[in-house]
Parts: sequence; structure tokens; C-alpha cells
Amino acid sequence: MDGIHEIKESLNFQKANVRKKIEKVEANLGYDIKYLVKKTVDLENRSRRNNLRIDGINEIESESWEDCRNSVKEIIKNKLKISEEIEIERAHQTAEDIDSLISAEIPDQTVDPELFEIIKTCMIHGPCGILNPNSSCMKDGICTKKFPKEFNPHTVATFNGYPHYRRLDNGRVVVIKGNQVDNRWVVPYNPWLSKKYQAHINVEACMSIKSVEYLYKYVYKGHDCAHVLINESLDHDEINTYLDCRFVSAPEALWRIFEYSISDMSHTIIRLQVHLPDNQRVYFNEGEEQVAIDRAAQRDTHLTAWFKLNAEINEARQYSYVEIPYHFVFDGKNCKWKVSKEAVIRLLLLHVKGAMSFEDLRTIHSTVFNTFREACYRLGLLQDDIEWRNTLTEAVPTRMPKQIRQLFSIILTL
Repeated sequence: MDGIHEIKESLNFQKANVRKKIEKVEANLGYDIKYLVKKTVDLENRSRRNNLRIDGINEIESESWEDCRNSVKEIIKNKLKISEEIEIERAHQTAEDIDSLISAEIPDQTVDPELFEIIKTCMIHGPCGILNPNSSCMKDGICTKKFPKEFNPHTVATFNGYPHYRRLDNGRVVVIKGNQVDNRWVVPYNPWLSKKYQAHINVEACMSIKSVEYLYKYVYKGHDCAHVLINESLDHDEINTYLDCRFVSAPEALWRIFEYSISDMSHTIIRLQVHLPDNQRVYFNEGEEQVAIDRAAQRDTHLTAWFKLNAEINEARQYSYVEIPYHFVFDGKNCKWKVSKEAVIRLLLLHVKGAMSFEDLRTIHSTVFNTFREACYRLGLLQDDIEWRNTLTEAVPTRMPKQIRQLFSIILTL
């Protein structure tokens, strides 16, 4: 009982300290904390309506994460008409599938006036180009977003990039900034999401595994930004009004606090070319076929450069084609395999003392060797396992067990 009493007293003492700190903050700010919380919630709600970059905001304060998950399931299953059991390989594979989810046309005002107003307000690009050469999307006289698009009678599902969405030339136009624009200026959208949030929501079909590159870069963009505004008087100063703040959601904050890695790389992949004689792959621009052929005839591939390497360096002949990257580096500029000098230089630096130049580094017992590798052989650094033992010993104090096992595996392949 005494322990429980002490815990209660400790909690009451902590509450009193927290209350004093809150009162001190309120005195310094000149605002009530509850008032600021209310303003923050209002800011989040307005931000959600205007720009959906703030994620994870509940519709109401009592809404739980289970409610949020059920809402997502409702969107996926009932609104977007996607079954939970849908086969992955068939998802968004046909033009009909894309058209059922994504539209790139101005809706019929008589059929759905609400959606018409939303698309007119939120989903029309620009206009830019000759209609507005000073638009922010213009670079060197060309729209960086490639607007206006071309009219398309039907959707074409391409698997190397964005699909070519259906954009009928049906005469529907809207007036934006004094200019008439048609379906060529519509940013692709999902009708249900647009009506749900009444905001700019660009929806695209992911047609290739390369789409992960677009998602991957968002991990490194940092936290979302939110503009915080507190009106203290009617004197509006546009420069000093806004404070640039970071919006960090709970999952991201947890990830950062525990210092989990943002990305990881397990292996360095080198794709070795394999081809028949004079059948290597050649890339060219339309109309420049002969130039590309002439250029390819003067450049070696990984395979042809390997042939020349074996003809020039006897040491290379002991390795198969797939083993070459462990011992040589491919010079993409000159299209040839060359000896990796950095590794042998590191070996020399670990053992040679008092060197005053690179030539000194290659000098062993008053003999200047032509290459750093020859100097390593003369010192016996590449003739037995002593260097690999030293490498593992050096790694033990600073590397985790998994990393040491990986290093050991690499040594076994050398």
C-alpha cells in the first residue's frame, strides 16, 4: 500500500509540473493551449480540403484506426470496384480496367454537375504553352508535363510508362483564366475520389515495375510542410505571416525515433552482356540508325572486352566470364576491363611506411615496380590468406555479426 501511495504522489507531482509548464508556455505565447489545439485541428481540416498532402487525419476525433482501415477497404472494394481476391497479374492490365477507374475527360455537366465543377476547378492543367508562355511548368518554350495531350478515341495500355488515356474530341470545353480548354488539358482523375475530397488528386495507372522509382524518391523528400497562420491584428504582412513547419505523422515519427534505415542495398549488381557475334544490342534515335551502327562497331561490349582482356593479360585467363567483375572493373567510357587499382593501393598503404610519393609506394627493397599489384606480390600480400585474416580482424570491433558473415562470404569468392 505504501508503494501505491508513493506512485500516486509522484503522478500528482508530475501533473503539477506539467500544468506549470503549460501555464508558462501560455504566458509566453499569449494564447491558451486549448485554443491553439483547436486552431491546429481547423488548419488540418482546411489543409485536407485544399491539398491532400497531410495524411492520416481522422474525420472526427473519436474515429479509431480500425475505422480508418474499414474506410480504406470500403473505398477499394465498394467504390473503386476492386475485389480483395483480384489476381495481381490481371490488375489494371486492360484499357477497360483503366477506364473503369481513371478518367481524363471533362464530365457531362448535365449528368453530374457536381463532378463537372470539381474537375473544372481542380483538375485542369494550366493552361500553358501558347495560351500562357509564362506558366511555371514551361521550360524552353515546352510544357514539362507534356500538355496539351493528344485526342484519343480510346485508352491505350502501354507497359513502359503512363497509359494513353481516352480523350474524346466531343466538343466539351471550359473557360480557365479567359481561355477555352478541352479534354486535352484534363489531369487524369478518379471520379469517386474527386467527389469525396473535392481536391486536386492525380490518379495514374501503374503499368510497369519502374513505377517503384517514383514511389521510392518520396521516401527521401522529407516531411510534409504545413503553413501555420495566427492572426494577431488586421495588419497583414505576407512575408512574415507564415511559419514554415514540418508535419510528421505518427508512423514516420516512430520510424525516425528508432533510427530505422530508410533504404538498404544488399549487393552490387553488374549485368554482363551475352550476345552472338555482331548481334549486340544497339540503341539509336529515329533517323540516326547508321550513326548508331558505326558507333557500336567501334565500342566493345562486356563480352568482347573480356576477349581482349584475356588476350592482353595472362592473369585474367584463370577467371570465368562471371568471375571477372570480382577482380577487374569495367571502364564504361573506354569500354574495357581494367585492373582495380584502389584495392591494391589500400593494401600497400596498410603496410608501407614513410612513402613520400606514389612511386615510393611502388618501391620495394629499392626496386620500383611498374604497378601497385606487382608491389603487393613482392611483399607477399596477395599470395596467402594473411591479408584476409587481417581484414576480418579489423572488421570485428566495428561491424555487426551479419556484416562480418557477409564479408567472409565475399572473401571466399575472391
